[in-house]
Amino acid sequence: MDTDFAIMIAISAFAGAGFVWLTRKIQFFSLNTDNEKQVYAASRVKDCKWPSDIHQLGIGITYMKDVTVFLLALFQKFFRDTKSDRPLVALSGLSNCASAMLIFLIAKNYWNSDIGLLLGILYLASIWPWQVSLFGGHVNVATILFLAAVLSVQTASMFPAPALGFLISGFILCLSMFASASATKYLPLFFASAFYENYKLANEFLDPAKIKFSFAVMVLLIISFLAAKLYYKKIVTS
Repeated sequence: MDTDFAIMIAISAFAGAGFVWLTRKIQFFSLNTDNEKQVYAASRVKDCKWPSDIHQLGIGITYMKDVTVFLLALFQKFFRDTKSDRPLVALSGLSNCASAMLIFLIAKNYWNSDIGLLLGILYLASIWPWQVSLFGGHVNVATILFLAAVLSVQTASMFPAPALGFLISGFILCLSMFASASATKYLPLFFASAFYENYKLANEFLDPAKIKFSFAVMVLLIISFLAAKLYYKKIVTS
């Protein structure tokens, strides 16, 4: 194992364990919060006939948070706690640690392990993700999945067919969209990583036509995304 990666694992594990211990007695920050409804929905997952049934239990609060709610149900079993905010906060906090390790791997692939270690530690030292964790923020779960999707794109060339790697990364990206509605802001970054990897693969095989096609698709996606962000209200109204 890479020494830097071992260090990254150790630092992440220490940070995660410390966060879980410090928040062991955390309570809901007020009455009738979104967190309470998510906790209730997760506690009733076993009663759902279909995954989408959690939306009825969460009274709409679980929309676009399906993956987070199902992961929360696993954390509730681990902590043996289906009533308090602790499992949700732990899920969100430990997500930061997993994200830091994924950042290390992604940065190592783009540059080297020293930069990966630096960026991983920088992420763990950032205050904002931990503040989000204290409120059980679902965007932290989406961040893990987004980073996993990027890592899958980076390793596409290792699959028997690179297209399989891109397919898997697309599936993971879809999961991130259903972990938090805030995950949409990661789309441009994902498409940028996919374009870069596809360009690199095309360049290795010296296929100019594929390079031009990939570039055209990337430009079209960016334009479509910006148009949707700017005119979505008019589009929905129409």
